[in-house]
Amino acid sequence: MDDMKATLDAIPLASLLHLDPPTPQSCNTSMMAPCPSEFRGPELKQIPPPTVEEVFLGASCAAVDCGHGAEGGLKNLSRFLDPLCQQPVILKHFARHLLDLPVPWTFDTLDKMCGPAQVDGVRVAKPGSSTFDYAEKCKKGCFSDSSAEGQLEPMLFTDFISRLRSSAASPYYLWSVLLAAEAGQENLVPSTMAELLWQDLKNFKWEQIEPLRQIGELGSVKKVQLFCSGPGAVTSCHYDQSQNLFLQMEGTKRFILFPPLVGAAALMPFPISHPRDRCARARLQKGMLSENGPFTSCSRYPCSKIAHGQGVEAILEPGDVLFLPQMWWHHVESLAEENVSLSIWFRGGALEQRPVSARLLQPLPGALALELAREWEFYLATQIGYGAELVLFTAWLSCRSGAEAQRAGLVPPPNLATRWLRCGALLLQHAIRLLPCSLLRLFLSASEIHTLAVRRPCAGLLGHLG
Repeated sequence: MDDMKATLDAIPLASLLHLDPPTPQSCNTSMMAPCPSEFRGPELKQIPPPTVEEVFLGASCAAVDCGHGAEGGLKNLSRFLDPLCQQPVILKHFARHLLDLPVPWTFDTLDKMCGPAQVDGVRVAKPGSSTFDYAEKCKKGCFSDSSAEGQLEPMLFTDFISRLRSSAASPYYLWSVLLAAEAGQENLVPSTMAELLWQDLKNFKWEQIEPLRQIGELGSVKKVQLFCSGPGAVTSCHYDQSQNLFLQMEGTKRFILFPPLVGAAALMPFPISHPRDRCARARLQKGMLSENGPFTSCSRYPCSKIAHGQGVEAILEPGDVLFLPQMWWHHVESLAEENVSLSIWFRGGALEQRPVSARLLQPLPGALALELAREWEFYLATQIGYGAELVLFTAWLSCRSGAEAQRAGLVPPPNLATRWLRCGALLLQHAIRLLPCSLLRLFLSASEIHTLAVRRPCAGLLGHLG
């Protein structure tokens, strides 16, 4: 017990792992429930089928008519934005209330306004591909990934438009920050491209998002980002650690969304120290090769079945806004010839505050449960290290009993037993305290560290470690 107390005392107070006992509250397991179906928009015509395997598709995303502004739909929106049980929802026709443009932002319009501007956010797909992946080159850790190199190519905006239009596929995708708040500041500073668009951006009606910001406790705006893409461009499945309002200005996009713990348990996320942290290693698209650099077809991993029927499909038309809760996994497809979108990112909301409010502790919302899994991965990586022992530890921890562990050949070697028991007791203590019973196994699956290579037999690894 003294060792456990010393370990807890060493955890930073800002960590989710350092929690006071929550006030008992009723259990709410809605973090895995599909979106309610009451407020569907009209059925869309002539939309190409999804590129993802059909087994992943479940409900259609709920939609609320906000043609008269967000306030008219607040009663219906509150059930989706509540920090205790946030879920995606489409705000139909709401983008026009935020930014009513005198001339639509088509590629031609943007080219006239921003053509000579140098843009640094043009991402380049691999030859013959229209799939784009997140990667953080600046992330330092024990992993490297050469496939993350060469993703960005600076160019003039007019050259981006010209190259995209002249390409057989869609090998270019613009992700450009227009407005951003500096650290510790609230004011949004415009980029060079934003200054060229200022005649339009200065008319953004920030007061229209205030009701959403309040009922969702979203925090303050930290960034506004512009996306431009061609037909068939795909942003592969990943999640973001910030709340997001996604405005579809021109064209059409499809999102396939998964709840935080479902994606973490099913889609083989990269380790948090990897350049592709927050990305799924399992590819969801039909006809994917078994191996594609660091990515692998979902068919290779039995755990991907956890996500079958869990994907929420959201199709955005011009004028629509998607509330994309933080930590929700999303795969994004560009469907029109020209697609222009804006993301409004938030910071400092209820789910980001530390210490966590007591009302969010029992049980944890899905977003915080995934944050907890991330922190556990970091803790275990520092205590045990990435490698064979960590693979075996998580396999041992997932056993239902000591007898099951023995049958699987997963009894910890004597020189590791104390460390495994200490780490396992701490992890289970937090999981049992904070999560409903129905989600415990899902949480443990999400907490596992998946290796890139096929695992060797556990008994052989234990012999090596012992």
